[in-house]
Amino acid sequence: MANPDLDQKVHPAFSSFFSELKDPRRIAKGNHLYPLDEILFLSIAAVVSGMDSWTTISLFGRAKLDWLRRFFPFKNGIPSHDVLGKVFAALDSQAFS
Repeated sequence: MANPDLDQKVHPAFSSFFSELKDPRRIAKGNHLYPLDEILFLSIAAVVSGMDSWTTISLFGRAKLDWLRRFFPFKNGIPSHDVLGKVFAALDSQAFS
């Protein structure tokens, strides 16, 4: 279950670290199902845990969704491996590093 304290905001410490990173997706069309902060947090947590592909990162997210929701709402669940790959392909890698 999602943490009600986080439903209106993202985890401040993590989000502040990436506050300068621009979301590469077009936002003029409306809201995205998966906020960039959630995608970044999921991906970093999964890689630190040994995951090494978009597929295993997505599977990690599904398996650890309750734990992930301690930090972010993940209202729409976990993005697919395709979504993860597309977001990271479009991200400014230099800004991310």
